[in-house]
Amino acid sequence: MNIIDLLTESGRLSEAEAQVREILEICEQKLGENHPLIHVALQHLSLVLSQQERHEESAEVARRAYEAQVAFSGADHPTTLLRKNSLACALIQLERWDEGIPLTTELYAQLKRMFGPDDWRSLTAAGNLAFALNKIGRKDEAERIWRELSARPACEQEAGQSAIVTARANLAFLLADENRWPEAEEVFRTALAGEVKPREAETWRSAHMRAGLGQVLMETGRLDEAERELTRAVGVLRQTLGGEDEKTQKAEGFLNNLHELH
Repeated sequence: MNIIDLLTESGRLSEAEAQVREILEICEQKLGENHPLIHVALQHLSLVLSQQERHEESAEVARRAYEAQVAFSGADHPTTLLRKNSLACALIQLERWDEGIPLTTELYAQLKRMFGPDDWRSLTAAGNLAFALNKIGRKDEAERIWRELSARPACEQEAGQSAIVTARANLAFLLADENRWPEAEEVFRTALAGEVKPREAETWRSAHMRAGLGQVLMETGRLDEAERELTRAVGVLRQTLGGEDEKTQKAEGFLNNLHELH
C-alpha cells in the first residue's frame, strides 16, 4: 500500500482512490472476502474518502472494515480496535453522536483495560471523546477529560504526546470561548511550548493555537503582542491551509478586529 500513501501525501487523492479500489477488487477476486489484505485496503479507502470530505462513504467503508476485522480477529484484537477507532472518528465527523459517542466510550474503556491509560491509543480515544462531548454541549465533562490529559507529563510515544498537546489546545479554546482569559492564555502557552520545537517549521496546528493566543491577548488589551501572534499565525495558516480554510478566516477575522481597535 506504499503507493497509496505516497499519492495521498502528495494530494493526488483521485489517483489514490482509483489505485486502492483496484487493489481491493483484485484482492477480493484472488483471496476471498475476508483476507487481512482486504481489511487493510478498506482502511486505506476509508481514509482517502475522508480526505476528499466524502464522509458518508468513508463511514460506510470504515464500518465494513471494522466488522470484517471483528469477524477475522475478534472484538479485542489490537487491529480490531484501530478499525473501531476509525469508525468512531468517521461517525463523530458526521456528527452522528448517538452512535459515535457510545462507540468511542466503549473503545476508550477497552484501550485502557488492554494497554493502560498512558498508552497513545488510550490518550487519543480520550481526546476524541472529549471533543464529541464538547460538541453536544457537555462542556463540563469535556473540560474534565482535557484537563486530565493536559496535566500528564510528556509522553515518550510521539502519538501520545500529540494527543496531550491537542487536549491542551482544545481546553484552551474552550476556556477562551467562555471568556476565561487568564486560564486560556496559560494553557495556550503550555500547548505551544509542547508543540513548537526550535529549528522546525511551524505547522497549521501550532498556528491555529497561536491565533487563539492572539485573541486572548487582544481581549486583555495587549494589542502589540496580539498583532505579532496573529500576523504570524495568519501567514502560516494561509501558506499551509489556504485562504479559504475556516481556521485561516477565523484568524484573519481576529487580525481585522485588532486593526479596528488600533
